[in-house]
Amino acid sequence: MNRYDFACANMGPAVVKNLLADDTTAQAFEMATGDSIATQAYEGARDDLAFQQRLETNKLTADDLKTYLVPIFSGFACITDPSAKKSSPWKYLQWICRTYIEHNNEETKHFNILSEDLYKIKDDLKDFEAFAKQMETKKRSIANHKSYAHLRACITPLQQKRDRKRAEKEKRRLDDKKLAKITNETTVIYDGPEGKILVPHTADASIYWGQETRWCTAAERSTNYFRTYNEKEPLWLYMPSVKGEERAMFSQFSSFKFTGTQGKLYDEEDNNPKYLYPFLDRLIDAALKTGKPELTKLLKKYGGYKTYKKVAPTDPDLWSDRETMIKAVKNDYMALDYVDSTLWADAGFMIAMANINVKYLTRATPVLTANENFIKSVVADNWKALSYATPELQAKKDIVKIAVTQNGCALEYAADTLQDDREIVKIAVTQNSDAFFHISAKLEQDRDIALIALRKLSDHYAHRVGKRFPDDEEIIRLVIPKAPNLLEHISDRLKADKEILIEALSADPGYMKYAAKHTNKDKELMLAVAKNNGYVLECVAPSLKEDRDIVLAAVKQNGLYITYATEKLRADKEIALAAVKQNGMALEYAAEHLKADKDIVEAAVKEEGTALQFADHTLRADEDIVFAAYTSDEMALAYASLELRYNNSFKTKGTLTRGWNNVAQGCKELACELLEKTKTKMGFPSP
Repeated sequence: MNRYDFACANMGPAVVKNLLADDTTAQAFEMATGDSIATQAYEGARDDLAFQQRLETNKLTADDLKTYLVPIFSGFACITDPSAKKSSPWKYLQWICRTYIEHNNEETKHFNILSEDLYKIKDDLKDFEAFAKQMETKKRSIANHKSYAHLRACITPLQQKRDRKRAEKEKRRLDDKKLAKITNETTVIYDGPEGKILVPHTADASIYWGQETRWCTAAERSTNYFRTYNEKEPLWLYMPSVKGEERAMFSQFSSFKFTGTQGKLYDEEDNNPKYLYPFLDRLIDAALKTGKPELTKLLKKYGGYKTYKKVAPTDPDLWSDRETMIKAVKNDYMALDYVDSTLWADAGFMIAMANINVKYLTRATPVLTANENFIKSVVADNWKALSYATPELQAKKDIVKIAVTQNGCALEYAADTLQDDREIVKIAVTQNSDAFFHISAKLEQDRDIALIALRKLSDHYAHRVGKRFPDDEEIIRLVIPKAPNLLEHISDRLKADKEILIEALSADPGYMKYAAKHTNKDKELMLAVAKNNGYVLECVAPSLKEDRDIVLAAVKQNGLYITYATEKLRADKEIALAAVKQNGMALEYAAEHLKADKDIVEAAVKEEGTALQFADHTLRADEDIVFAAYTSDEMALAYASLELRYNNSFKTKGTLTRGWNNVAQGCKELACELLEKTKTKMGFPSP
């Protein structure tokens, strides 16, 4: 039995049980692996209550394993284990399963690992391998890390050091045009001596401002959840100014960045802090002083993590006084423990409680939750109150209409008869497209309702709707931009539609495997895709890999894709020039004679100074080229020729002296390596 089979057989059921309890699993599968089989198995398992019962009682059948457990476990393994395709596959899988099960075990009281964060396990294990040589000997074996938290504690300082360098390099790489784009895609809520509060409006802006954090909204695009969160409500980013003594006191932080989303606050490690840190407190208080009403409301929502003293009245006679107890609960939820039982039957008191937190309706008496006027009143203030009504009131059309008008997702708590009511369903889906997944099976096939939902549905849910209408051109055109992997499930007729293919393949040319046969030979189609995603060069027919127009369009989109061009086209000066202008590092893949072409090399180093390392040795001794490289990135001086290094008149040119000093400090190992190889041979003195 190999490692994978052992883990699946022994720990698979517990892993799948935890995955089924997490609503983010399907989206995690789609975003991290694109594995539709795992997603379908997960969705089927969520709907199959009999399977869930057999899973709970450890009475799985052979069909259960084939249909649900193995596909779901496979998706989990692919998301988390970086060794899947290496010479020693699945070497971490047993450790991952054990860690995941322990962290999601209520008895051990560990924090849950959400499915949307599973990709972080793979990233951390990749870093574990990369940093192994920097660790103590006993920490180089994964077996010596008893938990995921233990591993994180070991690699976090090393990750923070690396991420700081990456962030600094990224800032140097950004030209004025790109920086202006990020700025235009960001709203500055507050900017003062206490720090900044920003709202990013695109994934690029979220990734840029979220550098050095572990937020899924700042992750690489394959696992970036920005759109998912932003559809519900905007992200808020807090970047406080921190004093020197605070940096020492809160040494666990690296970037001191925080994000507010959906009413919660998260630090740079993506953890929910227990209280508001002093530097965040200052920043939020400073922003509140601006007095903008809409700003005040949101800041209080995300910045409300202050600790309060218990304020319940000390006089028991007051515990039955409505106004006194309302004030007490507003100040501290722990005052709920002091409320006299008579108040749980008091409609006025419970309306006030529902306004504070609708969950407090769980304490209302059955008589009150069955009272139509009371439920109407609380539902009018908060649609979630419908979930606390009796089944009889959840079947009342006028009450449900009030709720779904506020938020269509209230349809989840309506009676089955109203989930099949076209009027109620249209109101719900129009208000919130996610309500589509609470409607009856009959109305799920209603094209008009599907079209209403699709205009706002998130990527994952749009994919599910699209699969119900595989040959409907209008619906598929709406879904493909949100869920290009739907290409696998649409009709053969639409798999040959150029407009649909351009949209899907521009997102990921890898979906070419689902397109109609021979479409990869269509020059017009492939050229259109190449302009949006140069990676299509990997997927086009062999005859088109030699097509100059397609290759030129691809490298203009991403210069590094010149590596997929034929040897002949990599020797084409116009193509190489276009590639290095887009990404200077593409010089590495250009033909050898072009690495000695001054026009090509100059364009490359202006875009990325360190591309100088791939230039011909003659140009690494050219003052104009080296100075251009230095202007782009001063660390490029580490790749200058030895002759130029010891040319004193050149070393003192402009601001080069500072650059040489930085090379000596920040690039010491590389500089020494380059010098040591030839200094003795060429008779140069040591620096």
